[in-house]
Parts: sequence; C-alpha cells; structure tokens
Amino acid sequence: MRHAETTGECRVAAADLLVLMSVLLTLSNPAPSLGATRQPLPLVISPGAQVSARQAISEGDRLLQAGDGKAAARRYAWAAQRMPSDPLYQMTAGVALASVGRTSEALAAFRRADALAGGGDALAALLVQGVLSENSDDSPDVQALYARTVQRFTRPGVRGLDTSASVARLVQARSQFPTSPILALLLGDSFQLAEQWSEADRAYRQAISLAPKWVKPWINLGLSQLVQGRSGEAIAAFQAALALDPGNSEAQIAKADAQLQSGMVEDAVASYRKVEGSKNNRIASQAATGIGQAYAVRGQVSDAVKALNRAQQLAPADPAPAAALGEVQLQARNYPAAAAAYDDALRLSRGRLFVSRAILYRALAETQLSAQNGEGAIETLQRALLDEPAGKPLWLRLWAQALYLRGDTNGGEAKLKQALASESGRYPQDTLNALDARGLIPSLIRDLEAQQTAATSDSARGELLRTLASLARFQRRAADEVTFREALTKLQPTGPNWFALGESYERRAGDEARAAARAAYQKALNTRGLTAAMASQANQRISALTPSTKARPALSPR
Repeated sequence: MRHAETTGECRVAAADLLVLMSVLLTLSNPAPSLGATRQPLPLVISPGAQVSARQAISEGDRLLQAGDGKAAARRYAWAAQRMPSDPLYQMTAGVALASVGRTSEALAAFRRADALAGGGDALAALLVQGVLSENSDDSPDVQALYARTVQRFTRPGVRGLDTSASVARLVQARSQFPTSPILALLLGDSFQLAEQWSEADRAYRQAISLAPKWVKPWINLGLSQLVQGRSGEAIAAFQAALALDPGNSEAQIAKADAQLQSGMVEDAVASYRKVEGSKNNRIASQAATGIGQAYAVRGQVSDAVKALNRAQQLAPADPAPAAALGEVQLQARNYPAAAAAYDDALRLSRGRLFVSRAILYRALAETQLSAQNGEGAIETLQRALLDEPAGKPLWLRLWAQALYLRGDTNGGEAKLKQALASESGRYPQDTLNALDARGLIPSLIRDLEAQQTAATSDSARGELLRTLASLARFQRRAADEVTFREALTKLQPTGPNWFALGESYERRAGDEARAAARAAYQKALNTRGLTAAMASQANQRISALTPSTKARPALSPR
C-alpha cells in the first residue's frame, strides 16, 4: 500500500494492516521456535519404519481427501512418531493436528520440526506462532524469539522472507508424495512468506484439488488473494470455506475483511455480527475491530471509537484495534489521539508481525508531521531506524520533512541525500521524487560526477555508477543510463547488475536494443545471484524479446 509523504495527511489503511495480520497469524505461518535444541537429532531409522511411515502418510492423505480430518490426523501423528528425526513429518502432523483442534500436540510437533531443521528453514522456524497467537500466548519471550527469527530470514532490499530452504525441502517431499494436500498447503505458505503470490496461489489450488473437502486451503488461498488486493476472489474463496464448514469463525472474519476491503460495508458488518458474540475473545475482538472500521467508513466516528475500545478490552495484547483506532482518529484530525493510538499499537506489536511495525512507525511519524510536531516525528524516526533498519530510506525521507518543517533546509537536503545513499533497490523512485520536489537533482548529479574522479575503490565507484544510472532513468536519459549500466557490469558483473542493464536496454527503441536486452537477461541468468522473482522475470523478458514465436524461453542453468 502507498502513503502520502509530502502532503499533510497520513493515508495509512488500518484495513491493510489487519489483512496482513490475518495472513501471518491464521495460516500455518509465523512463529518463533521454543525448542531447546537447534541441532538435528542423530537418530537412525530402520527401513521398515520408513516404509510404514510413508504408508501412514499416504493413508492420511486419502483420509483427508475423503474429508475425515480426525482420522487423517491420527495417521499423520503416527507417521511422525515413526520418523522422529524428519522435520517434514513433524510439520505435516502439526498441520493436521491443528486442523482438528489438537493444539498442544500440534505445538509440540511444530517445535520438534523447528529443532530438527537446525534453524535453517523459515517455515519450520515460523510455524509455532500461528498456534501460539491463536491461543493468546503473546509473552515477551515468544515475541522476542519471533522477531529474531524473522530478522534471520529477511533479505535486504527484497520483499518477503527467504524461504528457499523450505521450498526445496517441500518440493523434494512432493516428488515422493505427489498427492499430499498438506505438503501442497505448506508449499503455498512458504511461497506466501516469500511474497511469491502466483506460486502461492497455484500451490493452494493444488491442495484444494487434492482435498476438496478440506477447509484450510480455501482459507489460505483467500488470505493470499486478500493481501494482494483481490478482494472479490477472496470473498469467493472464503464463501467456499464456509460452505464446507459454516461455523468456521476464521473464514467468517476473513470474508468480512474482504467485503470491507471491496467496499461492501453493509455486507461486511453483517458478516462481523455473526461472530461478534464469540466466546473466543480473539475472534470477538477481530469482529469488533472490523465493525469499528466499517463505522469509520460510514463517517460514524464516535461509534467507531466505541467499537474499537471494546475490541481493545476483549484483546488487550492485540495491536490491531489500536492501529485501527489510530486511523479513525486521524480521519477525524484528532492528531494527539491518533498518535497515542499508533504508539500503543507499536508497543503491543513488538516482536510480532514483520510488516506491521514498519507500517505503524510510518503512520505515527506522518501523523506527527500532520500535527506540525516535527520534534515528535524525529523521535519516532530515531526509534524506527533502530527497530526497522530495512526501512532506512523512508525514515530518512520523513526525517527530512521534519527538518524542513522547522526551517532547517540544509539538514533536510542532507537527509534526502542520505536516503538516496541508503537505497538498496534497483530504482529508488520515492527518494528521487522527494529530491526532485526540492529541486536537488541537478546539484546532486554534479556532486556525484565530482565524486567519481575521487573514488578509490571498486565498491565506491559501483555505488556511484548505480546512483547515476538511476538518476539518468529518472530524467529519461536512456542513452546515459545504458552507459552507466554498461560500466557497472564491467566493474561488478553480478546477476542483478546484468538484469538492470537488460531493463535499461529495453527503454531504448530498436531491434538492436532488444537483442542487447535479451543478451543481458541471459547473462544475468548465467551469472546467477538473482532472486527467484527476478529469474522468473528474466525468463519472461527473454521469451517476449525473442523474435521467433517458435523460440523457447531461456532457462536458468541448473
């Protein structure tokens, strides 16, 4: 989602935050490991035990496909007992057990899987949190462990977590159990954690086709679609889940969230009302939060505040109601109350969802800027830099706004230039927009060109060339961008640099440029170092740029 950076109003959508929370807490997703050991257990499993365990998994798959979740869970749990040193058997058992409400056994299985994976498998490391969160275990130790786990699998400059080890393990297992719906579900969760949405959706649909009577894949598919903004498709997925299990509160809440996101306010309220009286305080709080947001959409601010206060009373450790309250107070231009609510949400979210705290820091800082409270914004941004260093360019851009607000032009310019220097992505559009709005691009180019002659290391020269290429692209100087990118690939011939060169060639017209782009993308694949998303895009571009319709797209070398 996008937020205003140069206007006086913060446009943080609390609904987006709640969608992210739903995705990360109600799948088989985020969690810290609480296992005492992080090393694989050196157990020797007899061939007979392996065969019988595989047979039990196959039997569990058939039972799950037939809609008998309880019997399936018993078979998966038995298989996990026969294969105590295999993390996938433990994860499979955990998912099945959690699906039929055997929470403590599921938690134990997930903890064993995490310990067996030795800390190197993101999905195994994050499975526990779903169980703990649904059972209101938000202790500081649990949250701190979760935060460290997420940090370990975060990739600088890349969206989502590094789940490559999880995906590799699951793909290998699926070659042995191609009809396992649980393995397909876990593969979807792994792709979703990595924000590889099309792959996640495909895996969830495979799980649905393998076990059409199982509710969970429909819910996970819907949540994936919802976080992508595909609310209409998400509603259909949640409705399919409710057709299988009309009393499923998770599906009902998610359906209401999707209806609210799509603007179906009255329908959303009706859906929330169905579960607002739940004896489960977490569910009741989510319903009250949704109702509060719906009131806010209607412009009923006082009713919205009452509903959100009730949600906070029902689940005092949940940051979602506070985040939604901040949004409502911001709409009412009650900036002190909005800032206090966002600050509460930040306090409650410590160690939780790996995306929500960055959103909340931004919301709080922009609220303070809207209230002309530059000093408060700077204090918030100092905290953000420590807690969420991956957002450094954004925090520095907002810091620049705070400095301009108090009349410190030189300080503001310096922060914007620091923001550009801290960018790790291929094209820092937002930072360049901020620099351009202040008329700083021409002087910045002069400074960088002067620094080129003084640069003494390849690393420094590479950063200067990368920044100059971005500036040339921003100013639509395609020839200059190509020159800088070509020099960069000669200096640092990495996969991402070759990929960026291919993009720059594509911005030039003519068959020669198309051929050069195709060659650069192929070089990027051959050099490696690309993310899975970049490799997929490189293959797609090669295919699109190949003149003959019969030509096959290049494939990344194995």
